[in-house]
Amino acid sequence: MASLEIGVIGGTGAQGKGLAYRFALAGHKVLIGSRNPDNAQKTADEVNDRLGVPAATGLGNLDAAARSEVVQVAVPWDGHEEAITAIAPALAGKIVVSCVNPLGFDMFGAYGLPLTESAAEQLQRLVPTARVVGAFHHVSATLLWNHHGPLRHGSDDGVDGTVADEVAGAALDPAGDRAAVLG
Repeated sequence: MASLEIGVIGGTGAQGKGLAYRFALAGHKVLIGSRNPDNAQKTADEVNDRLGVPAATGLGNLDAAARSEVVQVAVPWDGHEEAITAIAPALAGKIVVSCVNPLGFDMFGAYGLPLTESAAEQLQRLVPTARVVGAFHHVSATLLWNHHGPLRHGSDDGVDGTVADEVAGAALDPAGDRAAVLG
């Protein structure tokens, strides 16, 4: 796969930082977006230090989205609609991948919210011309940042590679209007 310029909106959180690291590790240029560009650059510096090469740059969310070929959204659900609305013009016509899970939190931990639309569906409604894909919902931030192997494993290398190619193709298929890559 050719190298892409991938923006990670919400890239200073644990999930966004882990995804940014993995994208950079795979050879992509990464633009880490945050409401605070200074925080984004600090996270980009962490990613670059870990990689040993300058693969990530920190920017404000709007700039990161505008300069990217593909945009990964990794913001918390409670700020999702506001974040997407603020960058909607920069998402128009682009492939936008969402790993956002609509969760609430209480004294017992996280729980799914009873909603009529997923985060990816909300994103599609807010930016109708974006090409939205839901992916990476199930991958832990700790695994993304600390594990150095592939995020998939099978006992048959041929099958494992074929499935990886299918997932990558589904996420970036230019012929599809909408797809959901489920883990």
